[in-house]
Amino acid sequence: MLRRVENASIEYRYGWSAKRGDVRLHLGNQMYNLGRITLEDWSKIKIEQRTYPVRVWTDGERTYWHFQNRFY
Repeated sequence: MLRRVENASIEYRYGWSAKRGDVRLHLGNQMYNLGRITLEDWSKIKIEQRTYPVRVWTDGERTYWHFQNRFY
C-alpha cells in the first residue's frame, strides 16, 4: 500500500569539490546520506519528480518515492 510520508525531506549539500555534492534524506529525526551527485543531475531529478515518481531509497521492505514535491 502506498502512503504519504509527512516527515520526510531531501536536500542537496554542496561538497568541497565543485563537481559533486551530497544528497541527504531526512525521515523524522534521522538522516540518510544517499550519495554524491552533480548539481546538474540533482536539477534533473528535481524536475523529473514533478511528472514521474522517483525512487529515493529502500529500507528493508519499504521504498520511499518522491513525486510532486511529496514523499510516499
